[in-house]
Amino acid sequence: MSKNNSEPPSEKGIIFAIGFFTIAVFVGIIFLASKQGAKSNLPLAGESIPEAGRNHVPKGQVKEVSDPPTSGDHYGEGVAGPGIHEDIVDDGLMIHSLEHGAVGLNYDPEKLTEEQVNQLKDLFNNKFKGKKMMMPRKNMSSPIIMVSWGQMLKLDNFDETRMVEFMTNNNDRGPEKVSVF
Repeated sequence: MSKNNSEPPSEKGIIFAIGFFTIAVFVGIIFLASKQGAKSNLPLAGESIPEAGRNHVPKGQVKEVSDPPTSGDHYGEGVAGPGIHEDIVDDGLMIHSLEHGAVGLNYDPEKLTEEQVNQLKDLFNNKFKGKKMMMPRKNMSSPIIMVSWGQMLKLDNFDETRMVEFMTNNNDRGPEKVSVF
């Protein structure tokens, strides 16, 4: 007769498994915090803009602004999403993306040539790393305005050094830490 090997795990085995799992989670948290901590040592780039709130509101109830907002009421559902947008992005979606740590590169297509816009796209695709979105926006006070949560950089001309610094220092520094933006 064969012996049945389906005995329940011992109490020591269960305690060992729980302890191992707890240590693994703790090490993971420390690792992620150390990666975030290194970035947060960088000074935020651009001009600090006072927070205009962070309430979630129904679609259509976001106040219009002339320059890109850096905070404020926004939609609780939906984000602008990463990449280069060819059309105007709704402020409620853009602000929600900023809240999640994205950096926005806004340009006024009426104040820039096609060649300048292509230069911005090249910089966006080849030098920017992280949570990023690029979009046209009309009637801005400057032809190029970069925004992140609570920060703004206005540029009258293409300035790769300042733009890469803004992207590097401000990326993923929004008040909500999530992967979707």
